[in-house]
Amino acid sequence: MDLIEDGVNGYLLDVGDTEGLARRLIEVLELPEPSWQQMSEAAFRTAEKFTWEDATILFEQALELAVRRFSKITRVPPISMNK
Repeated sequence: MDLIEDGVNGYLLDVGDTEGLARRLIEVLELPEPSWQQMSEAAFRTAEKFTWEDATILFEQALELAVRRFSKITRVPPISMNK
């Protein structure tokens, strides 16, 4: 499930793209007030669609994905969340 619509309710960047992040931060700071307000309201409407339980599940999934990707890169055995 994609939560962020690039340029609508936030921005998407590739992991590790620090230059892209810097550019996007500058863009956000330079947005005209009506554009910033529109994006802010769109982000709020997106957030309203989710309960804390939904957010927790999505966060856990993101963490599990990050651990799997990190494990492949570093060859460290994955951490088991189930005990």
